Amino acid sequence: MKTESEKRILVLTVGTGEDSDIEGTLLKPMEFSICSNAWKQVILLATPATKQNAKALKRRNSNMDFRIYSLCNEGDESDTNSCFEQFDNIFENLLKQQDVEPEHIEVDFTRGTRVMNVSLVLAALRRDIPILRYIGGERGPDGKTLPGKEEIISTDTAKVTVSRQRDLARQFMRQGDFAAAESLLSKIKSLWSNLANFYNTWDQLNYAEASAIDTLPSKNDLPIDWQQLAVNDDALGWVNELATPPCSDDYRGMARYLRCIAADLQANGQRRIRNHQFEDALLRGYRILELIGQARLFDHDIDSAKISAKHCKVQQFRNKLKKNKSHDLDENADGTFKASREQVARLLKFLGDHLAEQLISLGTRLGVRNTSILIHGFEVKAVNREELERLYAELEKILIQDDDEAKSRLARARLIDFR
Repeated sequence: MKTESEKRILVLTVGTGEDSDIEGTLLKPMEFSICSNAWKQVILLATPATKQNAKALKRRNSNMDFRIYSLCNEGDESDTNSCFEQFDNIFENLLKQQDVEPEHIEVDFTRGTRVMNVSLVLAALRRDIPILRYIGGERGPDGKTLPGKEEIISTDTAKVTVSRQRDLARQFMRQGDFAAAESLLSKIKSLWSNLANFYNTWDQLNYAEASAIDTLPSKNDLPIDWQQLAVNDDALGWVNELATPPCSDDYRGMARYLRCIAADLQANGQRRIRNHQFEDALLRGYRILELIGQARLFDHDIDSAKISAKHCKVQQFRNKLKKNKSHDLDENADGTFKASREQVARLLKFLGDHLAEQLISLGTRLGVRNTSILIHGFEVKAVNREELERLYAELEKILIQDDDEAKSRLARARLIDFR
């Protein structure tokens, strides 16, 4: 097992120093930084003009593992983009080495041009290098640190890293990628991860788990640019309602509950379309149509999963199916019957339901889902975004025609949409 000192790497920029005193203005201060700890490796970042200074430093400390990297071209030390790219590549290659992690690297940006030092800091932040350092101390009348008065001043980049990851998590949340946001926030041990977890489990239709999440940050607990993402009482109430289905023999309650699920799936499916998850959107669209039919059948006191054989209208419907040589309702083990989505729509038509024809017609178009790779098929269905958006627009019209409360339900279901 390697000790910490056997893993640590110091990266420094190399400057020119003063021609009259290279020893006091460059070599000794750099050695002061290098000798402050034990290092596995010391990496010197030079320019073509300062490469000789780097070699002199290496000769003076021959017992240490020095690596010298020079900028590729004259003038690169004044080009931020070129410096950043070269330094970033060095960090990338370091981090590819076995047992090298960002926390094993420290960066000293005292020497070198201002452009080099800024580029080095930016590259270090990009690679999550946690410690930046520079040589400070008592200064003389000329503003320069006095020889022999140097001290190492270290700064922890954790706040910058955490802030950057929070910004990225917020971006993920706004575009509906709640799982990625939760992963980022959990990694930095942010209390806001509960917020992302709430939206993620809701988005995954796991209403019971979402409603059980506690210690959600309030709007006032969040910075201004996060406050839009706070879970308000309406959103929490909506998820709690989705998480508590009524008893299956409460037909009126079941009808209302299925309409809530349908509204939530409508918003969920539209998010899938926006994120180009077309197969998933197609499946949700089919289920929405099925839910509308099941809810309307509950309005007729009929449970599509457990239809009584003694119901007079059902008997008449089955006789008609038999007369037309159509497939009968499937029988359950207890002697009741169950109806498929299409049979539900046709039973509603038999009962004189005014939405039955629309349910049958749109069901034919959404029936392509049966040959999707996610159901019975062997390839992705060629359903483009425009066609799916038209199908969802028609579904929304049916939802609104189905029930007077549909618009308010859809508004609550879309409280999770932050675009």
